[in-house]
Amino acid sequence: MHYSSWKVLTIEFALLLIIFSSGSTSNGYEFIIDYSIHKGSTHLVGFTCDILQDDIILLKTLSKVGVRVAIHKKKDRSIDYLIKSKYHRIGIFLDTRCYDAATVSTALTEASDHRFYNELHYWLIIGSDLDYVLQVVDDQAFGTSTDFTIAVVSQNTMSMELYDVYNPFKGANGSLHVSSYGHWTRTDGLKISLSGTKLSRRSNLEGLVLRTGFFKSKYRPKEVPIEVYLSSPEVNTIDGFSRFGYTVLKCVSEMFNFGLDVKEFSKWEKGDHLGPISRALNNNDIDVTGGSLLIDQPRLKMVKYVYPSWPFRTCFILRSPQPEEIKFERIFHPFTSHVWYLMMAFVLISSIILCVTLSFENDSNSIIQRCSTASLTSIGLLCQQGTDLVMGRISTRVIIFTIICFSYLLFNYYTSIVVSIRLSEPIFKINDSLNELRKTGFRAASDHLIYFDYLMKREDRWETNIFYTERFMKIPEDERFMPAMKGVKFVQGGGFAYHAHPEVVYPFINRWFNNLQICELTEISLARLTYTATAVTYNSTLVELMKVGFARLSEAGIRRRQLNRLTARKPICLQDLRVSSISAYEFAPLLIALLVGIVLALGILIVEQLTHRIHQADLGIDIEQVDGY
Repeated sequence: MHYSSWKVLTIEFALLLIIFSSGSTSNGYEFIIDYSIHKGSTHLVGFTCDILQDDIILLKTLSKVGVRVAIHKKKDRSIDYLIKSKYHRIGIFLDTRCYDAATVSTALTEASDHRFYNELHYWLIIGSDLDYVLQVVDDQAFGTSTDFTIAVVSQNTMSMELYDVYNPFKGANGSLHVSSYGHWTRTDGLKISLSGTKLSRRSNLEGLVLRTGFFKSKYRPKEVPIEVYLSSPEVNTIDGFSRFGYTVLKCVSEMFNFGLDVKEFSKWEKGDHLGPISRALNNNDIDVTGGSLLIDQPRLKMVKYVYPSWPFRTCFILRSPQPEEIKFERIFHPFTSHVWYLMMAFVLISSIILCVTLSFENDSNSIIQRCSTASLTSIGLLCQQGTDLVMGRISTRVIIFTIICFSYLLFNYYTSIVVSIRLSEPIFKINDSLNELRKTGFRAASDHLIYFDYLMKREDRWETNIFYTERFMKIPEDERFMPAMKGVKFVQGGGFAYHAHPEVVYPFINRWFNNLQICELTEISLARLTYTATAVTYNSTLVELMKVGFARLSEAGIRRRQLNRLTARKPICLQDLRVSSISAYEFAPLLIALLVGIVLALGILIVEQLTHRIHQADLGIDIEQVDGY
């Protein structure tokens, strides 16, 4: 290596030693170090004046306190790749004294376009004139969570005045707010004058009006304004979904002092899987939803959910058809087969003993007559019937008394078990499946829900599509939708399935249905239970404010109280009171048994008469003469 090269390296090394040993900067960047420590961020990106000495000292000092810093000279290239952050908070400082107004304005506008004024970024703008910096600031993406500080440097860079800058909501014509944040001096360091949290200082939106949207109700009278209808103090679970959304949103508006401009959406376009409210958010026609939205994959890319609020579900409600079939096993069900065998053995033994005792009562009868009489008497007594036997002997009376006692105990066992089985027998209900509902042949209708077609035509549920095409679309168009009161009346009559929000129909069911009808109710889900969420536009500056507002409502119990007020208690089936009359299908086995006995008796009678006539004919006796005589 030549001597000249060694000389250059020696001079550069000496300059670096001088720089690292000096410990001070000419542009007052000591303040950046104090401010970064105050913010507690571990990542920092800076746009400086490209002075080597100042940049090296800044890098050295920040590395000692654990702050990773990248220093750049602002050029024409984009700042997106430098300050984009998804997982941790990052700080950005920009020295406006090093650039012209156009360059600074372009950088701040680009940051606004990329939404870099949120909770994941804090900004420090250094300048020599407050008015100059405010002129180049683009506050389009500013909000209550914006952390944007302007530091005005004194002429000798010995002190700085700090100003806190934010705009509550530019979309509602909010104005830029500037307030003193504190000051910094080389001797005393950083002194912050603002107290309290950032949100508490900015929670007053000063009457800004936010646009919100609801689904239009078929139950609201035309002459009643929507705000009056939704805020009605009467307890009415009809449109409880929208009433709840308006009530809690109104509480948040009173908490943060902003107004509401309510809009209604009455049509869900065919083939639209997002819905009118989601479209309105995406098109910036509204600022926040009133009626909350279902959380699904397509909407996640278009809106920002802030808080789960309403337990949303819809279902078809019907009275399950009870099976109409004759069950002969119910006659024998109270006793096991062993008990029936023992009963038959007892009847046989008692009949034999009674036959023996009757032989001492009347010797004129044949043994067949005595055994037949004994068997019929035993069976009759077992069936709670009387007897006309002449009982002269004590032994006969004892056996008759024994049979009566056995019959009495058996009858009580049998009847109690029959009643117990009938009360404990579960009511037949069809499965929670629209495919099963399709097989029943029930008539069907729905409440006036503008999202009904969306729920029916979801591609992820094949049984819903089959039910919609094969059953619902075949219903006459004027019978597909009806008010809840009319639909519940049809459900009460049976053979009808009505679709609605459960909290809409429950009050009518509790008022009109008896206990047995309530026990027969079945719910077949269309939209299964899920918590819908209040949402704002995807790049909204209200995200953090709304999250805090709804969280406070939950902590105070307001959300739970409104849910209890606007939802209805599910009808309760009281099993102890589930008593109904005996149906023809339940009584049919006994009638059939009686009919079989009657037919059998008639058949035997006919056989006996034929046999008697044949016997008389063989003896040569004129039957007509005998009968006439």
